[in-house]
Amino acid sequence: AAAESAQDYYAAWLALQCTIIDGIARGVLVLGAPAVGPYAPVSVWPSGENPSHELADAAGRALETHAAVAHSGPVQAIVAVPLMIDGQLHGVVALESAPRHDAALRRLVDQLRSTQPADRDRTDVAIAVSPEARLDGEAAVVLSRIAGELLRNVFGHADARHVLVRVAA
Repeated sequence: AAAESAQDYYAAWLALQCTIIDGIARGVLVLGAPAVGPYAPVSVWPSGENPSHELADAAGRALETHAAVAHSGPVQAIVAVPLMIDGQLHGVVALESAPRHDAALRRLVDQLRSTQPADRDRTDVAIAVSPEARLDGEAAVVLSRIAGELLRNVFGHADARHVLVRVAA
């Protein structure tokens, strides 16, 4: 079902990220007026919970520096990625997970950068494939068509002009 309000959309987007990425314990999506703020949480996952102090701190640092924050300790890993659209800061997404090694943290940052919430009038579909996979242009087209069919048949999107499909290894 399509999200009925901006709040529903952002909650659904954050929930999707937190459930498809292995090991995520908490997440927060912070948004505000582009480049000027103020920025405030618009969605927290799991719903009804507060972000941990560490998660909130990382989100704040990413907002201040306009740069990703990623670190892992013995108990948890924290990643906060600024949401930059057309060079302007729109907010930040921050996730807390089980500990991860450096390469896994970098992949998580890259994944979050490539799946940022879009304009509610357009649906983004990100298809992640194994880094070992070799996608030629034809394979990417096939994956894009599959994603378009999925959106039309499962989510009820009839107008493919509002669908952006990203295929990333």
